[in-house]
Amino acid sequence: MGSMLRVSRLRPSRRSRSKGQTLVEFAIILPAFLLLLLVAVDFGRLFFSYIAISNAAREGAAYGAANPTNTVGIRQHATQETSSQNQQGAGAVTVASACANTVGATIACSAASGGAGIGNSIRVTVTQPFTFLTPIISDVFIGSVQMQASASAMVLGFAPSPNSTAPAGCSAPTLATFSVV
Repeated sequence: MGSMLRVSRLRPSRRSRSKGQTLVEFAIILPAFLLLLLVAVDFGRLFFSYIAISNAAREGAAYGAANPTNTVGIRQHATQETSSQNQQGAGAVTVASACANTVGATIACSAASGGAGIGNSIRVTVTQPFTFLTPIISDVFIGSVQMQASASAMVLGFAPSPNSTAPAGCSAPTLATFSVV
């Protein structure tokens, strides 16, 4: 019986064998898990950047609705929105604006005055390149991806000054009177 005790002590226990197996399995799975984690982070960054340029397009369109001829102001409002949310991998922003009449034909923004019934519209388009941090994804997309978002707004009507006439179809407001009975 004494020899049996010696033999059992020389053999590794089941517990130590399962620890070694777990370590090997973890070493095999770890690179794949880290790659999936980096891919998820990269696509999360891509989604965040897309939301930022969508917000920039909306800000530019909102400003352009009141000032359709001020392309510098439209660009500044859109760029300011992306600059406040910028992150690594996002490139320079390109902003373009175009105006359209009621049937959708492109017109000069100086001719896109509002206030005469159904108004003209302005469309602001923001483009930004995005570079992935994960090398494998960056190789698949050959460096960077061009993201683009656009927003439209109706050109707002301008209130006439006291010396001018109201646009066709608009009448001057009347003074409301109230009485308490």
